[in-house]
Amino acid sequence: MLGLYSIKNLRISTCVLIVLGCIAVLQLLLLYGSYNYKCISKEDIGKYLYMYLNPKVVKRLDKPACDYEMVYKQVHKDDWSIIEQSNQFDPSGIVNGSFVPEDCNPQLSIAILEAENSLQGLLYNVGARQAARELFPCLVLHDVDLLPLSAANLYACLLQPRHLSASLDKFRFVLPYYGLVGGVLALTTEHFRQLNGFSNKFTGWGGEDDEFAARIMDHNLEILRFPPDMSRYTMLVHQQAPVNGQRFRLMSETVAAQDGLNSMHYRSVSVSQHPLFTLIRVVT
Repeated sequence: MLGLYSIKNLRISTCVLIVLGCIAVLQLLLLYGSYNYKCISKEDIGKYLYMYLNPKVVKRLDKPACDYEMVYKQVHKDDWSIIEQSNQFDPSGIVNGSFVPEDCNPQLSIAILEAENSLQGLLYNVGARQAARELFPCLVLHDVDLLPLSAANLYACLLQPRHLSASLDKFRFVLPYYGLVGGVLALTTEHFRQLNGFSNKFTGWGGEDDEFAARIMDHNLEILRFPPDMSRYTMLVHQQAPVNGQRFRLMSETVAAQDGLNSMHYRSVSVSQHPLFTLIRVVT
């Protein structure tokens, strides 16, 4: 324990941080799994759905009809088997990048645009521009280390930007703050254009999501969320990218109108189509 002399010589700011930290830990323990953030009720989801489709999508008669209401109004148990360690995945059965689990329920037709590297904002911008060229009206920006725990969690856009991963096990299923949009975010291609996309300046881990949230709020757009039981995700064990020590400075200095879709700098882009995804290679 700290002696009385040591306690007296603690800086006031240090004491304040300690108290705030204790309060935060206490809140996490008391509100585990029960924190109710502001969200759309299940009954009102249909009023907010963005129903536009890619005009080039070919509907296959051998696939089940996609009925949004049927998906999100059904009761689903959170009993999906999630691999705890990233190195436990068995790639057997995958042919040409295609793998369909036995219990797969393919109700939606989607395109996956894969982004790798540390310049996540730039790669999101490149991927979004390619998706716009192919007339996709809805973008889902997805960290690859997150897996949904509820089948009722629609991968669909709303009339306003939507944060899908609002209830994450990393945060003990508590939403830390309203402006959090990291993890999984869905928004229309038109909204992405209006916001000028992501900043291209952020490298490593941290900052670009909060800066993008500021763009959303600066444009008087609302961040919508589904109820917690429909927004639960688990984070796979993985090695985190190095933290960007300049993220707070970049957030304060970035001018959204000058940094984003209109200011991407790279040497070349190649696009290759695969059965389950589109691979975009960017040379910076």
